[in-house]
Amino acid sequence: MELTQNTTLPVTLLVDGTATISGAFTPTASSVVLPQLEEALELTPGTVPRAFNFQEGFDGLELSIQVAEPFPSELRLDADIITNINGLNQESSIEQVLDILDLEVEPEIIEVLNQAGIEDVGDGLERVNDLFDISLNGTGTFQSDLNGDGIIDPLTELTNFTVESVQEESFDESFLLITGYDPTILENILTGDSQLSFNGAYTIDLNTDELVEVLGELEDLGVVGNGSAAQTASLVEFGRVFGVVDQEGDLGLLTGTINLTDVNTRVV
Repeated sequence: MELTQNTTLPVTLLVDGTATISGAFTPTASSVVLPQLEEALELTPGTVPRAFNFQEGFDGLELSIQVAEPFPSELRLDADIITNINGLNQESSIEQVLDILDLEVEPEIIEVLNQAGIEDVGDGLERVNDLFDISLNGTGTFQSDLNGDGIIDPLTELTNFTVESVQEESFDESFLLITGYDPTILENILTGDSQLSFNGAYTIDLNTDELVEVLGELEDLGVVGNGSAAQTASLVEFGRVFGVVDQEGDLGLLTGTINLTDVNTRVV
């Protein structure tokens, strides 16, 4: 496998390791947005957790990625990397996702999603891209046994890297930008066995104008009560007056961290 400029390579990795993800809703989201959402969906107050912290191990995860270049100065991982796990892709149905994740939901929820035009993973991710402005930044290390002696030499076989998410208007155009690495070590990551770690922070802002449109659609479907969209629109304007909602209609929703430790990768 040769890496050359302006080339897109399909790479499938078997990955195992541990992910720790934490997050907390902003005070405004906790006191205003979530209560409104719970009321609109007729949920018991406090149903949606205001903060979370969980650790999950994964073993034998199959991850297919498209490595979009230029190389060697930077790599751009297509945002679709999120869906290319264990055979999933953007055309996978919601039912297939639930089956792979071993989750059960009421059939009525699937029906509501379908009525709202969310029939597969791609539909859902595009809606998420419209509703939320997501930012992820972090640093990590790649290490790879280049000489095959089973011992990682920190001087020649370990490299730092940085990650920055770039969110475009369409989900298909978004990507993760990876820079600051040693190209030789990174090339071995994409062609052989390696290890990595990563520490990052993320923020999620809610596009309130888009939320009002979504609530209007849900009103038409009878999922939320009439007037939910108008009430939310009034709250948005109130938030703009006091600077809680910016002029683009974004409201700070969630902040948190993502840590990946002891992650091993092997090219299939």
